[in-house]
Amino acid sequence: MASSSTKVSSSGVWKAGGLAAVASAAVNAVLYFLGRAIGSFPDTALNPMGRPVDLFAVVLLSVMSVLAGTLVYWLLASRMDRPRANRLFTIIAIVVVVVMIPSPFFVQGAPVSQIVIMEIMHLVAAAAAIFFLTRR
Repeated sequence: MASSSTKVSSSGVWKAGGLAAVASAAVNAVLYFLGRAIGSFPDTALNPMGRPVDLFAVVLLSVMSVLAGTLVYWLLASRMDRPRANRLFTIIAIVVVVVMIPSPFFVQGAPVSQIVIMEIMHLVAAAAAIFFLTRR
């Protein structure tokens, strides 16, 4: 059994997850505004629900994805020592990002620049979760 010094506190995990969610949402909002300024997020490019990608969706999905990752990390960290939880979480986060690669291609009529920016947004969310959760 791992010693208590290698375990993480639940409150620490959720605080780190909150910081990661805010950081992810903020950076992705900036990316959205930059993309919108250069015409990369046209109102004619529709997601599978028939709506254009807007700031609300970017922020909401950034926060929700990081909080889902926080839940996964919390579950891992509560069952194993910190170094092992960090490694496994990083692997899981990378796999999720790879699985999400096709999702921007489902935005009907999206220009290539929008797809590229949305892929970067996925990387931002994953990087924020990995950085904040595995280092606190």
